[in-house]
Amino acid sequence: PLTNAIHQYAPTELIGSAGSFETLIDLSFWRRFGHAAPSDLVSEPLPVDDFYRSRELLLTLPRAERLTLPGMIELRADMIVVGVCLIDFVLKKCGLDQIRVSTYALKEGVLAKILEKKS
Repeated sequence: PLTNAIHQYAPTELIGSAGSFETLIDLSFWRRFGHAAPSDLVSEPLPVDDFYRSRELLLTLPRAERLTLPGMIELRADMIVVGVCLIDFVLKKCGLDQIRVSTYALKEGVLAKILEKKS
């Protein structure tokens, strides 16, 4: 199904929200700017080369060392390894070199549509 959707829609950018993507943008902000991502962040590009830097660290560091990375939260320390592998797979499968992180996810979009209909 993914391959069919790629051919049908020809995506140009991977847009991710929540979970691993939030952690990746936090890791990126700490590495690039020396501070956490702003709390009012809505959408932010994640440089693909920065994603791959994070990926290499996350795949090679043991859990205890992943937890010491600025921006890493304990809740994500285990599953982020799987997350970066899946993100890498999708980037390569789609031939994408752009990632955008959204702080809004599907549930916010559904809620917005419901509220819109009630207005």
